[in-house]
Amino acid sequence: MAKFLYNGDVDSTFGVNGLAETTIYGSLTTGFPTTRLHAILQSDGKILVSSIGDGEINFSMARFLPNGSLDNTFGTDGLSLISAPNAKGEGMVLLTDGSTYQFGSNGANGLVLKRDLNGQVANTFGTNGFITTQNSDPNGRRLHSGALLPDGRLIGYGASQYSLYITSMNTDAAADALPVISIEGNQLTSTGTGAFQWYVDGQLIDGAVTNTFIPTQNGVYTVTMVLSAECGYTSAPYTLLNVGVREQEGSQVLIMNNPTTDQLVVLNNSGVARYEMLSIDGKCINTGLLHGGRNEIDMNGTASGIYLLRTDVANEIATQRIIKQ
Repeated sequence: MAKFLYNGDVDSTFGVNGLAETTIYGSLTTGFPTTRLHAILQSDGKILVSSIGDGEINFSMARFLPNGSLDNTFGTDGLSLISAPNAKGEGMVLLTDGSTYQFGSNGANGLVLKRDLNGQVANTFGTNGFITTQNSDPNGRRLHSGALLPDGRLIGYGASQYSLYITSMNTDAAADALPVISIEGNQLTSTGTGAFQWYVDGQLIDGAVTNTFIPTQNGVYTVTMVLSAECGYTSAPYTLLNVGVREQEGSQVLIMNNPTTDQLVVLNNSGVARYEMLSIDGKCINTGLLHGGRNEIDMNGTASGIYLLRTDVANEIATQRIIKQ
């Protein structure tokens, strides 16, 4: 690798006179006549580089420190060289926890290898760290690289002899099948297809056997989704606390980002109004004034959970449910 300054000059502080080298070799195997290198800059300034590798050491990755020297905490002395017979590894995806997916191929099939943040193979992923995308194309479909979607699925892309292609993979089949509860208006909705059964506080709800349910009481809701006699899944608990809490459609006070993280954005279409932020058990944790227009309520340091925002606008008291992530 070489590093350049913003004006195009070589950065002599990087590596040796601007160059950093390793002992990873590019493959000269037939069908892979050139070395393919892929690089990612981590948020801490470290640099990940992946390549096809050489011979049987064909899923290769190295990590460099910002100054161009190898990061000896990664793999073995900075290198993660993985053997997969008749396979070739190329591009990669970096996850927020520092782990990586490296894409490649094995004959006609695509391969994905997962490493942890230290460059070691994540053996709990797929089979000994690999998943395979099988296909019937006799010319093979090599995966050159990929991307991670917000729902956790992987997108791998590559080429066969005559065409480009893209494939979608899920890294956790059980999680994909798990029903997820959300609220739409006054009804709860579950993802997935199958035979449903709703529960509140662990008790079966008679007749609640579709993917939607209109709740009449607050509580902890779950739903089971049965695909067959041998295959069924139960959702994560969903705590509902807004039955009887007034919805604010058309209200003078509108919540702009709910769920929220650090700053709750509130739009006040009236004059100065008083507000209270309450815990779910009714304890006041914050009070203040909302001025006309855009307001921000600091939620930084507030524990994740469900809260109630009570406002007094033009002598009309209203309460809205807030989710702090």
